[in-house]
Amino acid sequence: METFYVLLFSYTLQGYPVERTLLLESSAQCNTAIRANEGVATMLGADLFCIDTGRISKSIRPRLRPEATQ
Repeated sequence: METFYVLLFSYTLQGYPVERTLLLESSAQCNTAIRANEGVATMLGADLFCIDTGRISKSIRPRLRPEATQ
């Protein structure tokens, strides 16, 4: 099962801490978002984190068995 992840973008602007978050559906999406924003993070001196929320984003759903034909 997959859980939601939060991408946390944390930096300081003129001495004030700033945090921005983005909700994503999986760890893979969060890691992709980190790689895509590395340049901006480096420019701002920001930290990027993926945080697992523990909330299920996708689950395995049971399927009905096909009816027997006679």
